[in-house]
Amino acid sequence: MINSSNFINVLKAKVPKFEMESEDEELFTVVMNSFVHFIIEAFSKNDTDTLSKCIDFVNEALLSEDERVNGAINEVAIGLYDNSYEMYCFFEKELSTTAQEIFRININNWKNQ
Repeated sequence: MINSSNFINVLKAKVPKFEMESEDEELFTVVMNSFVHFIIEAFSKNDTDTLSKCIDFVNEALLSEDERVNGAINEVAIGLYDNSYEMYCFFEKELSTTAQEIFRININNWKNQ
């Protein structure tokens, strides 16, 4: 199970092409911002293997009961939606049913703030 103490290591293991500067690894928001841009880049390059790994990671992370992990994944949903609605739609439809519902709730909450 992914939690805040193993989050970065699991992310790096599940998505090997994703790299972070070590000094940034402590900041979930920085990591998730970088991860969103990484997903957008993979999408623009049509790198389906990397996108699949990102989707698998998000599906697994959304099973976590850790608030920091949930907050980090919320940043992914918002970041994708805010940067590229087309890509958000593609990414969201590939998620598990549960993850899709969580993404939609997060986006609706964000839009209603």
